[in-house]
Amino acid sequence: MPLKHKKYLAFVPILVFAFALRMWEINARSMWFDESFEYWASTVGLQDLLTTVTTSFQPPLYNFLLHFWLNFGSDAIWLRFLSVAFSMLGLLGLMVLGHRLFGIRGAIVVGLLMATLPTEIKYAQEVAEYALMSFMLSWALLSLFRALRVSTWKAWGVWGIFCVMAVYSHYGAAISVFALSAIVFIENIFRHELAKLGKQASVIILSLVLGLPLLYFLPKQLLAQKRNPVVLGDFIYEIKSLVENTGKTFLFPLTGEPFSSLPKWLPLLGIGSILLLSLLMLLFCQDKDLKRVFLWFWGEYLVYYWSVRASLYAYGNYGFRYMLILLPLFVLVMAAVVSKLHESKFLFIKATATGLLFLTIALGVYSLPNRSISEKTRNYTAWPETQDVREVVLYWRQHSSYDTPTYIYYGAAPAFRYYARLYGIEQEILLPPAWYSSCWQGLPVEHCVVDNVYYGVWFRSSSLEDKVSSIQNTFGTMPKRFWIIFSHIYADENNDIVKQLLDNYKIEDEFRQVNAVAYLLMER
Repeated sequence: MPLKHKKYLAFVPILVFAFALRMWEINARSMWFDESFEYWASTVGLQDLLTTVTTSFQPPLYNFLLHFWLNFGSDAIWLRFLSVAFSMLGLLGLMVLGHRLFGIRGAIVVGLLMATLPTEIKYAQEVAEYALMSFMLSWALLSLFRALRVSTWKAWGVWGIFCVMAVYSHYGAAISVFALSAIVFIENIFRHELAKLGKQASVIILSLVLGLPLLYFLPKQLLAQKRNPVVLGDFIYEIKSLVENTGKTFLFPLTGEPFSSLPKWLPLLGIGSILLLSLLMLLFCQDKDLKRVFLWFWGEYLVYYWSVRASLYAYGNYGFRYMLILLPLFVLVMAAVVSKLHESKFLFIKATATGLLFLTIALGVYSLPNRSISEKTRNYTAWPETQDVREVVLYWRQHSSYDTPTYIYYGAAPAFRYYARLYGIEQEILLPPAWYSSCWQGLPVEHCVVDNVYYGVWFRSSSLEDKVSSIQNTFGTMPKRFWIIFSHIYADENNDIVKQLLDNYKIEDEFRQVNAVAYLLMER
């Protein structure tokens, strides 16, 4: 190996470590509602994919890729491994960019951060589009820096392809793509980089044309956001709001907040220090690449902030998984701050850099979503995506009989049926695209009642009395003895419904798991 390539050997242990964390206990959690929803949306024939994808309120790229991935297996480990692959590719892209901008130290810092961020591992272990989106956004960043350096048509074209693919992965990626495209466009105008400006403009126009099919999906996603009028307060109020919501935004990737038992001040100390230092370096540092990273980050974040503030994105929630569109640049900012501080001649400043890096990695390791750690470090408070349907299905299979009917609560339907098929409990019948929708609507179709299992109506907005009546209508005549299975439970619906049923029934058997429960009810 040439000497100049030996430094890349430092990538190997980090990549192996990151891969191990992503594979560790990848099957410890059951497939939850969203994961099984993606499975059913992708398992149909190619000609029906567009029909099912529109029901998931997401662009189609992930479902198309998962559709072909399903040709090789449908076990949860295999389905989630697709996200592991995308997560590793995204990590590699950011490490390459960190190396190009800040040297081998920058690549190692980026790698360690990405390897241990709990949200990176969480969504690498999920059948969802977030790892794919992060991969595309990371490589779009890498391609954009390259395009600005070499400014060839090929380089700009590669950037455009990754941008389009990112938006086809998740509609929120459009915020990042728009923000960075606008900043670079303005930068090229002010620098009188006419050649770059022309190439970027051409690629943007072509990308918009390639993105036109998204008009088929985006209106539904945008209309799903509940609009609230933006009421501006005074200057002090707005600054306070910006600071508070910035903390909420970046607490999530570091600790999984609000699903964390850590005191908020500890991660906020690290986040606040990094963001403050990034602002100071943006103002006073002379390094062009460093200033560009900080400028892009703050520009992207402000566009994100106002998109959420205006209820155009994330349902008004500044943190949670919606902020993952910011993660590639945020990791790059953390690496940039640490790398720049390490260049100082002063031991105290070097120690500060090491302390910030250690704090961030320690917070990540403590907050890992891997179940054997998470259940201890979070005081047994699970991530909201944990729904142990698999265990409930297995228990139900062992203790039920064919002559005892089973009612499946609407939130349990996709995951229950996935495991019923996986374990050979349900007979294989051809299901139409978006079969769950017809069951939720209460349509009289045969696939909503199979092997004495009844898939219920979506009744979230109904009164409690109407919910109980809906169960009776699904059965036709209330049985003297039946199972009822809940998961992906809205509010406290399971307890409210069962309590109402106990006027005429008693609980003969009950099996509870995390956010999933099975009851066997017998008439009094």
